[in-house]
Amino acid sequence: MCCDTGANFPAWTPTVEHAEHNPDIDFDNDDAFVRDIEGFDAMDKYVMRWRGHFNAEQQGYYAFSTTSDDGSMLYIDGEVVVDNDGLHGPQRREGIVTLSPGQHSIVITFFENDGGAKMQATVTPPNGRERVLGGDMLSNPFGCGDDQGVTVGANERCAIDFCEDTM
Repeated sequence: MCCDTGANFPAWTPTVEHAEHNPDIDFDNDDAFVRDIEGFDAMDKYVMRWRGHFNAEQQGYYAFSTTSDDGSMLYIDGEVVVDNDGLHGPQRREGIVTLSPGQHSIVITFFENDGGAKMQATVTPPNGRERVLGGDMLSNPFGCGDDQGVTVGANERCAIDFCEDTM
């Protein structure tokens, strides 16, 4: 479901889904995932995906990063901005994208194989300081859509969903 072949998200059925995710995407260890995500209790072998919109307040270069154990990816408007995929311990990767003012679709994927877990996503706006993504920076006002940005009903698959990896 992950790594070299990529996750086939349309083919899986999440074990838990949430219409919104208010906490920051900042999980230091296995216990943080279980504590902060309602209905989640896995310690190993799972896949997560956060989807929604990021509001760019001004035109310019935005630096995004993920620090993860194991792999993570961050997409803006369907394009890979951060590629931190693969089996590894805590590792940070960054990418830069030029954004126009307004809402842009954002998808963050993460998988945990064995051992410890960590996931953090950040953004640095033009001439700004780095901040953890989450809370007031991310929204899901139009419900949920597929990976090509097509929106569907508000009660459909949503801002955060995850499943246990059967691989």
